[in-house]
Amino acid sequence: MSIDLRDLGSLSIDNTKSSGAMMISIDLIDEDPNQPRTIFNDESLNELAETIRERGVKSPISVRETSDGRYMINHGARRYRASKLAGKTTIPAFIDNDYTNIDQLIENIQRDNLAPMDIARFIESELNRGLKKIEIAKELGKSNSWVSERYALINLPECIRERFEQGYFVNDDVSAVTGLARLHKKAPEQVESFLENYEELNSISRKDVRELESIIKGSMEESENSNTIENVVNSSSQYEQEVSDSSEEKTESEPPQEEIEELSNIEDLKEADSQLDEIANTFKTVKEIICQHDEYGSVKVVFKSASHDDFTVILTDKGVYEVPTNSLRLEQVKY
Repeated sequence: MSIDLRDLGSLSIDNTKSSGAMMISIDLIDEDPNQPRTIFNDESLNELAETIRERGVKSPISVRETSDGRYMINHGARRYRASKLAGKTTIPAFIDNDYTNIDQLIENIQRDNLAPMDIARFIESELNRGLKKIEIAKELGKSNSWVSERYALINLPECIRERFEQGYFVNDDVSAVTGLARLHKKAPEQVESFLENYEELNSISRKDVRELESIIKGSMEESENSNTIENVVNSSSQYEQEVSDSSEEKTESEPPQEEIEELSNIEDLKEADSQLDEIANTFKTVKEIICQHDEYGSVKVVFKSASHDDFTVILTDKGVYEVPTNSLRLEQVKY
């Protein structure tokens, strides 16, 4: 029996494989340079190679024909790489020429073996081609929020990106990663300190991020309240100084603290209340400041102490007192 020389090229293909798959020479197959998967775990590949060495490739890969007589991988790059590691010369494959990049991504997503950063880069490439997020979501069969959340991985702060790519987040939780990135915009130092406390892989969970968010929110509210008290008290103190400077009768020194420690009679209370009204009329944006004090409860701020920069004069139902400004917690500002 003679052999046509034109048939030599097909000797590497076993057409007896069932279900339409063929044994194709690995030397004729190329990986798609634009495939979504870019991250391969060496340990996992070696384990797969050992399995293929013992039992072969049980699930055929998918390829498409190219113009130069070779084949481009549609999906199955891991099986292809592992087969090469195992020393195999052929691999079972289906030929599917009607295959696109979006099909590659869908295949990998359905198999749940594509790294989130690979998905993010694919979404970025599709957006660069002119597609909209809503169109990409429709093609993938995913929600718009799913696409947006993964695309957000492209612009992660470096400290978060490193931890994410190194595997510090539980199950590569994208929601935890993007949530932490949003917190980083508000409080970068606290987020970076938070990351330093995690030294074990697969240890940062969504719950951890929520707890950090509560801590940051609480500290920001406390800071805002403190700043509001300080700003209003400083404004009141400035007014008091202006009134004092314009007075016809000036004293060379401020009265000692004990003289204003407590004003117990009703006339003194009326005078203090009158002074507060005068301040409020001058600073029309703020009519009254109510604060909480651990000892005196709900109190009214009168003005900043003239003799102590860090003290504030408050009006209580028992009298007028000087207290440290940082002992006051803002309760209400009336405009």
